[in-house]
Amino acid sequence: MLRCEWGYEGLVITDALDMGGLTRYYSGDEIAVKAFLAGADILLMPANTSIAVNAIRQAYDDGLITEKRLDESTKRILRAKYKMIFKNHEY
Repeated sequence: MLRCEWGYEGLVITDALDMGGLTRYYSGDEIAVKAFLAGADILLMPANTSIAVNAIRQAYDDGLITEKRLDESTKRILRAKYKMIFKNHEY
């Protein structure tokens, strides 16, 4: 919705993914993949980081997540870092 309907192109960061409102209904791997597929770039506080990383990797291997989608998030993250580092400098 943020990206498709409202045209938002900025960085999307989740709230804590280990909250009971999520973990009560979904497994850690489902939460990570669903959050990423929903457009999140940075996934905060998964209940188990290894499970979340492996789930994203498996979703990529299965073709559910594309390299293009990974690249889009990577670019947004790097762009935000660059802006924070150089925001008060002229180069």
